[in-house]
Amino acid sequence: MNFTVGMMIARLLVGAVASLFAGLSAAWITKRRGRAVTVLAILLPVLFIPVHYQLWQSFPVWYHLVFFASLIVLTLLGSLAFPRGVDRAAAAG
Repeated sequence: MNFTVGMMIARLLVGAVASLFAGLSAAWITKRRGRAVTVLAILLPVLFIPVHYQLWQSFPVWYHLVFFASLIVLTLLGSLAFPRGVDRAAAAG
């Protein structure tokens, strides 16, 4: 399947939203932005390497670079949305 630039951007946007919420969720679960968020930001690209290896010919190099960079950066940025020191129960409701 050939992907248009619009389709690739849409896929990157879906990944971006998921990465932001992954970082926010990790910060919310652990009640802080710390080691768990950093491990998640490192683990996500590692888990996606086999998938992107199989898809390497389907997408241009820039797509893979943007995707992997966004996994790390946006996961860390997403964790910043959860204020440090806020009680999980108070934040939920």
